[in-house]
Amino acid sequence: MHKSGIIDYDRFMIKFLPKYRGIVAKTKTYVKNAFLAADLDGNGLCDVEEFRLICKHIESGTFTEEETLHIFMNEADLIDEGEKCMSFDKFALVCADYNIFTEEKQNIYLNVKNNEDLEK
Repeated sequence: MHKSGIIDYDRFMIKFLPKYRGIVAKTKTYVKNAFLAADLDGNGLCDVEEFRLICKHIESGTFTEEETLHIFMNEADLIDEGEKCMSFDKFALVCADYNIFTEEKQNIYLNVKNNEDLEK
């Protein structure tokens, strides 16, 4: 920060970007299962209906139906057969940005209380 109270953008980004990348990398490890669960047709992409469905089950009460659709439409990064979709990388970014499909939320949904439950 300068003496005048202005934040230097370059310095801020140098400090912020590695932390954000770390958050995204950690997010990728635990949202992989959510992505696989969402990808009902197995095409390696998450379409709007798959995203809506996984939000409804794991993130029920977090967003309204309209908010869920708005997030998806604004964040989808690919077009497959004329339909907006999310790649896994984009899905992980969305999860990090919106703090959704956390390991805790997935465990609650799956009724996992400890490692023994997880192995079952």
